[in-house]
Amino acid sequence: MSVPARDLIELSVFRPDDCASLIAWFDTEAGLREFAGPGPRWPLDHAQLEQRMHEPGLHAWTARRPGEPEPIGHIERIRTEEIDRIDRVAIAPEHRGRGLALPLVLAALDQIPIVGPVDLLVFAGNTPAIRTYEAVGFVDAGSIAPEYPQVRRMVLDPASVVR
Repeated sequence: MSVPARDLIELSVFRPDDCASLIAWFDTEAGLREFAGPGPRWPLDHAQLEQRMHEPGLHAWTARRPGEPEPIGHIERIRTEEIDRIDRVAIAPEHRGRGLALPLVLAALDQIPIVGPVDLLVFAGNTPAIRTYEAVGFVDAGSIAPEYPQVRRMVLDPASVVR
């Protein structure tokens, strides 16, 4: 009998104590850009993360394996009247390639009821992330703008969430 994907991780609200771990996961500017886009300054620091936590509608979580203290993932969900978006998804480098992104995304979707479409942005070349999002039920809705063909918008219809 296999363990349900959602049971592979536990989410807790992202706290200032989690900043150091998250910062350590991005040792290059390119890695930070893939995670967060053009928003944060390189190098990422505590002040930027703490400022981010005050953005309207932002919910951020740290993922851990059940019963273990070490952070293994990070995910955010921005929910306002205009959008419901999964954002800034990351798995700790030493845990990548182990199938943890899928339960991370599912757990974030479980945290706040889905009442309409949920979207996310992903770089077209980030094949592992795209496969994960497709496994959840997201579909490619095209580039965000003609001048940014490398940034894809993916949308999840609430009825198609993998349960």
